[in-house]
Amino acid sequence: MAKVRTQIQLEPDERDALRSLARRRRISLSQAIRELLRSALGLDARRSERVERFLAAAGVGKEPDRRRDVARRHDDVLNGGRR
Repeated sequence: MAKVRTQIQLEPDERDALRSLARRRRISLSQAIRELLRSALGLDARRSERVERFLAAAGVGKEPDRRRDVARRHDDVLNGGRR
């Protein structure tokens, strides 16, 4: 889906909190804002289980320590532990 550029003004504490959230989650500030908006508006912001496994295998997301042995267990990660 094509994205539409928009501009918003934030209070400094709002900007700081968003930056902190984005850094912790290792996502862009824009992505953090989109996810928060979709959640607040009740839109489906959840990614499919398969996409989550792919991102975990790539070392993106909530569990950065899972990157360590992905070269050895990439099939398990991508197949959700099923062979």
